[in-house]
Amino acid sequence: MVNLNLVNKTGATINYQVLGDTNQRSLQPRSDVTLQTLKAPVNITFERPDGGLIRVSPQASSQPGMLTVTFTETTDLDADKKAMTVQETGDVFLN
Repeated sequence: MVNLNLVNKTGATINYQVLGDTNQRSLQPRSDVTLQTLKAPVNITFERPDGGLIRVSPQASSQPGMLTVTFTETTDLDADKKAMTVQETGDVFLN
């Protein structure tokens, strides 16, 4: 099981969806939400409705099974990400 703490450090709303687990939801600017007991593999998509670019920074937490995912603004097209997968092994892939 995986717990995700999504942290939006941007000034824009971010829409996200955990495929197979949630409908599309919105994360307001400068806010966070924790999604608990997600069964791996976890596939999550995210986008800014205003079309802005998102830098995604996943970081393991000291709490077992917790992954903190921080969203920040970027102007670098290569850094812009729209999806993330967390494997059963704990490996994290960004697309």
